[in-house]
Amino acid sequence: MELINVLSQEKSLYLLQHKDNPVKWQTWGDDAFKMARELDRPVFLSIGYSSCHWCHVMEAESFVNDKTAKILNEKFIPIKVDREEFPDIDKRYQFYLQTINQQGGWPLSIFLLPDGTPFYGGTYFPGESKYSLPAFSEVLEKIYEMYMNDREHVKETADNYRNFLMDFKQTKFSLDELDETPLSAFDNEFFRIMDMEKGGFGAGARFPQVPSLLYLLERYDNERIASFLKKTADMMCCRGIFDHINGGFFRYTIDKEWHTPHFEKMLYDQALNSIFLIRMFMATDNPLYLHVARKTIDFTLDNFNTDFGLLSSMDADSPDENGKMSEGNYYKILQKDLKALDEGERENFMAHVYPQHGVAQFASADYETYLKIEPLFEKIAESMDERMPPAKDNKVILAWNALFCRAVLELFEASGEEFYLERAKALLGKIEYFHVDGTSLFRVNYEGETHRHVTLEDYACLANLHTAFFEITNEKDFLVRASAIMERAVNDFTDGGLLYLDREHRTLETFDDSMPAPSGMIVADLAVYGGYMGVEISPDQLNFTADRIMKYPTAHATALKGLRVD
Repeated sequence: MELINVLSQEKSLYLLQHKDNPVKWQTWGDDAFKMARELDRPVFLSIGYSSCHWCHVMEAESFVNDKTAKILNEKFIPIKVDREEFPDIDKRYQFYLQTINQQGGWPLSIFLLPDGTPFYGGTYFPGESKYSLPAFSEVLEKIYEMYMNDREHVKETADNYRNFLMDFKQTKFSLDELDETPLSAFDNEFFRIMDMEKGGFGAGARFPQVPSLLYLLERYDNERIASFLKKTADMMCCRGIFDHINGGFFRYTIDKEWHTPHFEKMLYDQALNSIFLIRMFMATDNPLYLHVARKTIDFTLDNFNTDFGLLSSMDADSPDENGKMSEGNYYKILQKDLKALDEGERENFMAHVYPQHGVAQFASADYETYLKIEPLFEKIAESMDERMPPAKDNKVILAWNALFCRAVLELFEASGEEFYLERAKALLGKIEYFHVDGTSLFRVNYEGETHRHVTLEDYACLANLHTAFFEITNEKDFLVRASAIMERAVNDFTDGGLLYLDREHRTLETFDDSMPAPSGMIVADLAVYGGYMGVEISPDQLNFTADRIMKYPTAHATALKGLRVD
C-alpha cells in the first residue's frame, strides 16, 4: 500500500502549507486509520493552524527534512489536522496531554493506536536536541520501537487512558450543592491565580483568559476583584499585547509583564478582548477601555473583512528585508521608523512610549495622553508601509464570526453609534447566507465554499448572538431563531444526558480556554432563556456541569456565570 501526500486537494491554508512536504500526510478520516490497521503502524497526528509560529518552526526543522520524513513514511501513518476546522479533534487530544501532566499547545504532536486512542504525546519537538527536548527523529524511533517490541505496555497505557475517561464522567457534586455554595468560596479560588501587581492570571505567560474576566466582572462589587480587573484592563490597553501602531490584539505575551507578544492575531481574540473592554467601560466609565475596543473592532473590520465573512487569523511571521520569514517583523518598531517623527515628536513619543524588543509599550493608562500620542503611532505606521504584511488565513469560521458580531453589537450598545449596529447586521447576514441552512450549520467557508463539519461551539456562539440581538433590539424573531438553533444543538450533541463537542459524541469538553466552553455557553443561555425557548437541558448535564464547577471553578467560569449569576 503506497502512501502519498494528499494535502494538495484541501482548502485549508494550514494543510496547503504542508502539501509539498516529503512527509506523506493523510487527512483525518476512516481511510487513514484503516491503513494504520492494515499496515499495523502507529498513527502520528500533527495538529496546528496556519498562523502558528511554532508550527512553522517544526515544519522547517522536521517535516521538510528527508531523513525525518522517511521515518514517518515507513513506520507511521502521518495525519495532519487543521485545529480550526476540527476543534473537537484538537480538544480531544489536548485533554490527553493534560491528563499526563503536560502543557498543551500547538503544534500538537500525538501518537495513536490504529483505533485512535493516544499513548504518547507532546507539542513542539525540535529537529535537533535542544531546549531540554530530544530531537524529533529520536522520538519517532523510540516510539516505533516501543510500539513494535513492547505492544503490551502500549496497550496498557491506552487502556489506562480509556479508564480515566470513564472515571472522568463520574460526578461527586450536584446542582443543589452548587446552589448552596457561597460565591465567596469561588472568589477565593480565583484569588489564588490572580496577579494583583501585573494583572492577568498565573506566574508566567499572559493569555487574557477572557471567560474568567467576564465572570469576575459580575463580582465587581468586590474591591479586590475590581482592582484586579482594572489592572488587567490597563495592561491589555497599554502594553505589548495590543498593537498600538496597527491596531488589534496579539494572541498572548510570553512574559507576565505583558511586554513581548507572540505576534499572530486571531479573530476570536479581537472579539473577546473587545467584549471585556467594552463591559469594563460600562463598569468604570474609563474611556480608554472603550477607545481600545473601538480601535480593535475597526482594525478587524478593515483587515479581516472579506465578501464571505471575517477571516480567521493573521500570521505571526512575515518576510524581513532579506526575504527570510521572521516572527513579528512586520510589527516591530525599528530605529529608522522613528525618523518619521520630527525631533519634538520623537521626544514626546519616547516620554510616553518605550519600545520593548521593538514592540510599543504605553507608559500609563491615561486616556488623554494616549489620544495625544496616537497621531504619532499613525505616522510611524505610514513609515512601515513598505514592509511585506503577514499572510492571512481566508478560512471563515462560523463560531468566531458570531462571537465578533456580538462584540460589534455590544460596541453599538455602549457607544450609541448606529454604524456599528449596521455592521453587526451586515455580518450576521453573511453568517446566515454562508453558514446556515435552516437549523443545519456549517463551521467553515472558504470563499463561499462550505466545509461541512460542525461542532457544538458553532451552535452555541450563533444562538448566543441571536439572544444578544434580541436583548438589544427587542425583536422576538431573534429569540425564535435562537430557540431553533438551541433545540437542534441539544438534540444533536447530547448523548447519555451529556453535551459533547462533536456529533459523534467522542469529545466531552467542558473547560474554558481562550474561548468560552460551548457547553458552558449552552447551559448559561438556557438558564436565562430556556423557559422562553421551550428548550430543556438534561438534569444529568446540569449536575455534571455543577460537578465540574465545584471541582475546577477557575476553569469553568462561563458555566459558573450562567448558573449562579445570570
